[in-house]
Amino acid sequence: MEKNQLSQKGHINPQKKVEEILASIAQAEKLAAEPTLSEEDREKITDILVDDVEGFFSKSGAEEVSDWGGKMREIARRYPSMIVRREDPRKVMELVGEKRDLDIEFMKDAHGGEPYPNSALLGADLKGLKVPFERGFAKVESGASICIVGFNPGKDVKISDIPKDKYPHYNGDGEMKSKIRMVEGHVPQKDVKFVLYRLPRHMFPEDRMTAAEAENENLKHITRMFLLEN
Repeated sequence: MEKNQLSQKGHINPQKKVEEILASIAQAEKLAAEPTLSEEDREKITDILVDDVEGFFSKSGAEEVSDWGGKMREIARRYPSMIVRREDPRKVMELVGEKRDLDIEFMKDAHGGEPYPNSALLGADLKGLKVPFERGFAKVESGASICIVGFNPGKDVKISDIPKDKYPHYNGDGEMKSKIRMVEGHVPQKDVKFVLYRLPRHMFPEDRMTAAEAENENLKHITRMFLLEN
């Protein structure tokens, strides 16, 4: 890959626009999928998937939270009816960088055009957050990096429970099934409260992890949280 195609350490551009940041993420995910990586390659991946993305959020007015777990518990206690879902990274970057509203639609070529599970109720116990962490297909390239949004549903959002006689593969986890929802509609940008950005552990530099993250070798992913300015 050409050296100038990717950001170089020490030359991070936090003002990348939506198309540029998405193209960079795609390039970094492609590079990360290579069977062997040099130290320079690993630095390039970090530059994009960590530094550039964090810079994009910061320059767009989002506030990174150091203790995202603690903040999520606080939000769950305050907004147990909040909706969380794995979202298309393009929509997330447009939401953050261009202050666009979020429109949620069911894909016409999925499930015969019928509504399907695509979101979850957060719940005061945070159990609903397990759904977008484990399920969802929205991605840029390989899907190594994922984005989860949390929003308070308004009058233009329709929320439905999943039918009891459908989606039996959820039956093995009663707690998860009780939180799953089918959601569609229009979400004003001001109603979206946060974005969670998650990367596989091997793509995240250890020297940028918290002490708890670095010590927990069973932790497969590293998550960062951004509160939106609205």
